[in-house]
Parts: sequence; C-alpha cells; structure tokens
Amino acid sequence: MVAALAWNDAIQTLFKMIFGEQSAVWAKFVYALLVTALVVVITMRLSNLIDKIKQNKEDDSEGQ
Repeated sequence: MVAALAWNDAIQTLFKMIFGEQSAVWAKFVYALLVTALVVVITMRLSNLIDKIKQNKEDDSEGQ
C-alpha cells in the first residue's frame, strides 16, 4: 500500500510538471483514466492466466 501511495504521488507530481497547476482538474481526470485502464488490462491478463493454469491442471488430471 505504501508503494502504491508513493507511485501515486510521483505520478501526480509528473502530471503537474507536464500539464501545469492550472489544469490540475483535467490532469487528474487523465490520470484516473490511465490508471483505470491499466488496472483493467492487468486484471484481464491475470484472469486469462488463471484460466490457462486451471485448464492445464484439468488436462493433466484427465491424462492420468
């Protein structure tokens, strides 16, 4: 959790440097969208990986 907060602060600081203080609200929405998209992609990939592992275990069980 501490690492996530540290990354959050670092990325927000980067966005402030790139977009400036005046566009802080806009930058926060962009940041939120990017983080959401990243989490969705990671979740989907992990779900697919888990499905493959389960399928491999089922295939191994049937083969014995």
